[in-house]
Amino acid sequence: EIVKIAEIDKKTADFAMVQELAKLSHTLGMRASEDEYRRTAELMENQNKVAITQMWLKVKAEKQKIDRDNVQGLAAIYGSMDPKAMIALMDDPAKRADLIRMMAQTNMQGASADVILAAAAAQNPELARVLIERERGKREDRDKDIEEKKKLLDQMADRLQQMYNTGMQAMSESAKHPGSTTQIVK
Repeated sequence: EIVKIAEIDKKTADFAMVQELAKLSHTLGMRASEDEYRRTAELMENQNKVAITQMWLKVKAEKQKIDRDNVQGLAAIYGSMDPKAMIALMDDPAKRADLIRMMAQTNMQGASADVILAAAAAQNPELARVLIERERGKREDRDKDIEEKKKLLDQMADRLQQMYNTGMQAMSESAKHPGSTTQIVK
């Protein structure tokens, strides 16, 4: 009977092990199915994200093309317009101010530095004061140059007068002594 009990215990243990293995394989199968389901769901979600992103990129590219075509059309229209007409048609005050500033810069092309500074001085009182001081300094320098030149010219005129007088005196002396070969140089 002990042998039979041992056999029964062995068969019971084998049966319990088979049942445990069946449960374990069922659990593993469930996990495998669940993992596969999660991978499939994640893959589908990623594919959906990619498809949506591609769709939005197409929409964005089409919108950019429309905007670019619109800008090109406006450029063609505004390009043929007089700047004053463009300023008059502009609704946005900031863009209007930019156009006015750009027109002023265009008008200043080829202008001298003094003209450009004078235009800037109309907007900046400090710059206007500096320009006035600079002009005052230039005028004083010109006046000094004129005085120096006048002084030099007066000195040259005096020197020429002296030379003329000396020459005339020498001629007068030589006229007093006709036939003399002696020259008087003073």
